[in-house]
Amino acid sequence: MPPPVAQIEQSSANPYRKIATIVLLLVVIGTAGVFAGLWFTLWPASDEAVVSTYTCGEGLSWGVTTGHSTRETYGGSISASTCEYHRAGLYRNDELVFSVANFTGCRDFKSDVDLFNGIDEPFYDGHQAFPAGAPIVSAMAVIDAVVPPPESADLGSIPYQLGFQISRASGLSIPEFLAASRCLLDNRDNFQQTFGQLHFNSGPLMWLALVDDSAPYARSDLPGTGQVFSCKNGYTYRTSGESLFVLAPGDAATKKDEYGFEMINDTQVAVIGINGRLYEPDRTNPGVVVALPYADYRGVDQQTLPAQFSDCTDSGGVSLQAFLESLNANNVLYEASQSL
Repeated sequence: MPPPVAQIEQSSANPYRKIATIVLLLVVIGTAGVFAGLWFTLWPASDEAVVSTYTCGEGLSWGVTTGHSTRETYGGSISASTCEYHRAGLYRNDELVFSVANFTGCRDFKSDVDLFNGIDEPFYDGHQAFPAGAPIVSAMAVIDAVVPPPESADLGSIPYQLGFQISRASGLSIPEFLAASRCLLDNRDNFQQTFGQLHFNSGPLMWLALVDDSAPYARSDLPGTGQVFSCKNGYTYRTSGESLFVLAPGDAATKKDEYGFEMINDTQVAVIGINGRLYEPDRTNPGVVVALPYADYRGVDQQTLPAQFSDCTDSGGVSLQAFLESLNANNVLYEASQSL
């Protein structure tokens, strides 16, 4: 007895369906292969190579690697050309705990972020000095970094005080952090030659800081780069970068500038040094909103400020006075090894 007509039509169509499926798979595989080929052609594989290593003891070491990538945006697919970058990493027992890169002309990348911990690095124009506004756990700096550089009539001529801000998320203890910092500062001249500069006018490495980037921060600040202290008389102090700002009671936290853009509505009253000392901002240039200290490094008389620091506390109950004192207690001035 012959099979039903419907079964005959279905069985005869199966070979064509299988062929169509195979053709479709081949097209998909071929297309993926083409895209993969273009990717590897336009975006070359990493060729990172170690150019210097500094062993610090206690299982700690610094390494600088160099490699090449693609310059230009859109993944290097437009006007692609090769560029060189340098990466510095801190290792503890062969585990990477801090990494930051100087990508030079590699425009697809940013060099202002700790690549491992993801916190903001003070490599932008607003930071000229030690970032005392951040919640510092511990820090080490050379003598020159104790006092912020003075304001200059030629703003572009101010040398940067190059430093690395390491997150407490790295898991480093304070002794480990200090050992790693001293190790890198002992080798900072050689390090500078291999790692290069992050700014055209940045000098050698000046400081390293262990930062609690999970601390509270002010509106418009990045996490970990500012703290807010509320005072009993209604005033508010805000630390951001290396500066100390004040906001009067009743004033809005933000205001609009002449172009209608929102900006922070507080006033800079001091610049904080690595040792917690306050310096008076240079007001000779009225066009500068955030200024560095006067060239003679005149200090700030706290009695002239609108609120006593001991009467101002952050969300954790720490007073501004205690915070400034902790900078002097926990920040270590660098002394070169006797072997140098």
